[in-house]
Amino acid sequence: MYRYILLAAIAFITVPAQAQQYGEVSGIITDSLSGETLPFASVSIERDGNIVEQTISDEFGKYYFSRIPEGIYELVVSYTGYQQRRFANIKVNGRDMALYSLTMLSGNDLPTVYIFPDIILETPIIGDEIDLAEIRQTGARDAGQIVTQTVAQVYSADGGEDGGIHISGARADATLYVVDGIRVIGSAYVPKSSIASITVYTGGIPANYGDVTGGIIEIRTRGYAGIW
Repeated sequence: MYRYILLAAIAFITVPAQAQQYGEVSGIITDSLSGETLPFASVSIERDGNIVEQTISDEFGKYYFSRIPEGIYELVVSYTGYQQRRFANIKVNGRDMALYSLTMLSGNDLPTVYIFPDIILETPIIGDEIDLAEIRQTGARDAGQIVTQTVAQVYSADGGEDGGIHISGARADATLYVVDGIRVIGSAYVPKSSIASITVYTGGIPANYGDVTGGIIEIRTRGYAGIW
């Protein structure tokens, strides 16, 4: 009896956890009659009645959500002079970008939202993702040492104007560090024990990092990822 319980417990412990996959949602909001874009509209992405993320469209009417866990969502749009609109069945796939262009009707028109068929584009990512298992296997002490030991296109130089981490031959000061979604000025020291995963973008930079001229080191800590 006790042996069966022990075996069941071991089997439960050794089942590998499935890594959470994330996707992106983007689009543009326009007036249905004039075709003009609607800047600074409030846009939220919701699931089961709960707001997952909120944003505001930019001056060109464009909105963007990054790192949305894959699944089925609703987009909710609010704008002054227009009735709030919802669109269901927003599909988010891991590592894909879903494009949804929304056309709003003014408050004097019928309460309808038109939406173009969604287009799924594979995000043009060129890089490497280093998961927790790989991180544990390295002899590195921090994020910088982990990426230089793991990713072929990354190397480190000491001292001088070129001191720091270089990605794909770019200057060290062109490398962007992002920790839990927040850009960090200069280099970012994060100890190995605090890191859940690292993504190194060596080319094909995502749209939300469009101003980057070098590569990106995106670090997710264990607390941010819910891993302890």
